[in-house]
Amino acid sequence: MEYYIEDLTDDGQGVAKVDGKVYFIENGQLGERCEARVLGQKKNITFMEKTKTVEVSPYHVEPRCPHFYECDGCSLQNITYEKELALKKTHIENTLLRIGGEKKWDIPILPGEEYGYRNKVRLQVKGEKLGYYNRKSHHFVPISTCPIAGEVINRNLKAIEQVLQGKDHRIEKIEIRENGKEIQLGVIGKKISPSILNAFRKISDIIEVQMKEKGNYKNFYRKKKFYQTIGNYQYELSQDSFFQVNLMTTKILYDEIKGFVGEGKKILELYCGIGSISIYIAEHNEITGVEIVEKAVQDAKRNARLNDIRNISFLCGKAEDLFRQKDPYKTLVVDPPRAGLHKKLVERIGQSKVQEIIYTSCNPATFARDLKRLKKHGFQLKEITAVDQFSQTLHVECVALIQKI
Repeated sequence: MEYYIEDLTDDGQGVAKVDGKVYFIENGQLGERCEARVLGQKKNITFMEKTKTVEVSPYHVEPRCPHFYECDGCSLQNITYEKELALKKTHIENTLLRIGGEKKWDIPILPGEEYGYRNKVRLQVKGEKLGYYNRKSHHFVPISTCPIAGEVINRNLKAIEQVLQGKDHRIEKIEIRENGKEIQLGVIGKKISPSILNAFRKISDIIEVQMKEKGNYKNFYRKKKFYQTIGNYQYELSQDSFFQVNLMTTKILYDEIKGFVGEGKKILELYCGIGSISIYIAEHNEITGVEIVEKAVQDAKRNARLNDIRNISFLCGKAEDLFRQKDPYKTLVVDPPRAGLHKKLVERIGQSKVQEIIYTSCNPATFARDLKRLKKHGFQLKEITAVDQFSQTLHVECVALIQKI
C-alpha cells in the first residue's frame, strides 16, 4: 500500500490518512508518496517506518547539513523554506481552531534566517567527539558542523575537540554561546581537571570559561564580560542566563510586542527572566517584572542599570503567587515556559483589573488552551503574529494581543 504524507507531527513523523485511518510514518517526508512497514498500534493510530519513496515530494530540497539523516534536531531541512513557513502557519491556525475554539485565523508569519542563526548550542561529549543524541534512537551522532549554529560556533568546534584529545576529561556536555565575535563556554561534568579548563582559555575566541559540576555554573576564567545586543539595548549574560537563541528574529518579536504594548502604561511582566523584554519596552512605560529564579532577577536589575533604565523594577517569586487581583495593572505582558500559564494564575487574571494581555508563546497548544480559559473571563484574541525563531525545526514563536471585551 502507498501512503501520501499530508502533514507532520510535532516530533517530525509523517502523517498519512487512508480510508479514515491515521498513520504516523517515521522518516516520511511532507508531500511524498511512500511505502511503509508497521511498527505498532496505539488507539486509532498505526505507527510505521518508511521503506521506500514511491514519488518524491514536490517540496524536496537537499539538506545542507551532512548529519541530517543521523541527527534529528532539524527535521525540516529537506523541504523548501516557503513550505516550512506555510506548515508552521497552518499548524498554529489549526491549533487555535481545535484547542482554543477560535475561528479560522489567517495568521501572518514573519520569516527569519534559514541557517546560521543559533547563538547557543549544547553539545554532548563522548570521548574526543562533540555531537548530539538522536531523540528517537538515543544514539550519539558526532558532528563536524551545525549549519543552524552561528559562524563563530562552527569555526571553533574543531579547536574545542582538540582540547579533549587524549585526556581523561570527565566532561559530559559543552555549551557554546556566541555573540558574533566571541564565545562564552560552559563545561559540564564531574571532577573536571583545571588543566582542561586552562586549555580552553587558550582558544582565542573564548572570553569566558564557566564550569558546572553540580548546581549553577561557576566562573573559572573571564577575559571580559559577555554581552548580547538587541536593537539599542545590551544584555550582560552568564552561562546560566536564559536568552533567545536567534537575535535577528528576537528583535522582530520584541518590536511586535512593543507595538502591541504602546506607550504611557503601567505594565506588569510575568516570567520576565533576565529582563530582556521589560528593558526593550520600558521607554515611555513603567514596568514591574516578576521572575521565579533569583539569579535571573539579579541579572535583570544589572541589565537595567547597564542600559540606564530607571522606570523599571523586578521582583522574585512565582507568577501565580505574586500576581494579586487588587494590583492596579491594566496591561500584562507574559512569556511563559512551554507549559503555559498556571491555571490559578489565569483565574486571578480573570478576577483582576487587567484589560489587555500581550502573550508570547513558544507552544501553540498551551497558548490555545490558555486563551480558551481566558475567554471564560471575558477576554478575546484581537491580533496574533507568528515569528519563525527556529527555522529548519518544527518549533515556532507567536505573540498575541488579548483584550477584555
